[in-house]
Amino acid sequence: MARNYLIMGLLFISLLPLDVQARPVARLGIQGGLFAADIIGATAGYGIHADIGFKIKQYGWIDYYPSIDFWMKTIDKDAYIKYRRMEIGLNLLEFRYFPPIPESIIARPYIGLGGIGVLAILDYERIDNKKSTDPHMHWGFDFHGGCDFILKPNLRTFVEMRGKSGGTAAFKLYAGLAYLFGAPPEASE
Repeated sequence: MARNYLIMGLLFISLLPLDVQARPVARLGIQGGLFAADIIGATAGYGIHADIGFKIKQYGWIDYYPSIDFWMKTIDKDAYIKYRRMEIGLNLLEFRYFPPIPESIIARPYIGLGGIGVLAILDYERIDNKKSTDPHMHWGFDFHGGCDFILKPNLRTFVEMRGKSGGTAAFKLYAGLAYLFGAPPEASE
């Protein structure tokens, strides 16, 4: 299944009218924020991301945007000494689109979507000494939108809203920081 998503992603990028004169731009960053899911309520979430962006002639930029995020929450429940849920989200087939924006504007909005694999773990210990760690994997789709803000030519901050479907439905509100390697997109416009 993951192979099919990878093939679809590569096919999607190969069909775009990429500007071969513009150098790709790579980013590496961190993120943190609010994670809300129907099974646990709200908690803090954290993550890392990397991406590589390609100019699409006069139509803006498309980024391949893999990221990993994590959240954990301990819940008070009767008959349990410990009841903890956690998820590790593997957003390995994500893409973002940045529309063309004039250089003078420091805010760069984007939208995106992709496939996500989630390792969900339930770890508990009951009063009667029964213990269990129950990991399981599920797959779904992630859709997101946000805005990059230029702090310095190679430094960005961003805010992003994400929704996840498949497995546990979730909502994420993240902020983060990213460092760009190579020429920033606005330098080659």
